[in-house]
Amino acid sequence: MKQIYLFLLFVISFSIAAVNRYTALYINNGAVHFLVLFVALCSLVLLIGSLLGYFKSKKPVIITIIIISTILSIRSFFVWGGDWKTQTIVFRDKQQSGHTIEIQMRGDRFNFGYRKRIVERRALMPYFDWIHDVDTTHTDTLVWRRINEHVNELDLYNY
Repeated sequence: MKQIYLFLLFVISFSIAAVNRYTALYINNGAVHFLVLFVALCSLVLLIGSLLGYFKSKKPVIITIIIISTILSIRSFFVWGGDWKTQTIVFRDKQQSGHTIEIQMRGDRFNFGYRKRIVERRALMPYFDWIHDVDTTHTDTLVWRRINEHVNELDLYNY
């Protein structure tokens, strides 16, 4: 019975991670992204180990979880570039308030600068957005209302 739960946990978490990686779905919180990867990897390793009969007591399970969390922490330190943060909401959809066009920035860890992008963002649920890069020169003013709301999630000081 535990193997069925591990398999379902793996399928759900791996599906979320794969959809985040290969589609326009964006997990907008680093901790949630780390948790999804951690659950996917732990459930896979524990499922394989339980099928092969390696995890008969709790000690190997705990050691495996500690090793996986250490490896993922080291990986995320070197690979993760940071979360995209909204600096300005340029346009808001007239019909749906959660549908916006935003200027987002991300602090590059080792380059001492910021990357910038303009995206169309649809908030699906907390921590999950649907993101598309967009060109604002051809924005339809019948659908979008220009608001230029400064959010400044990076807390950059404006002179």
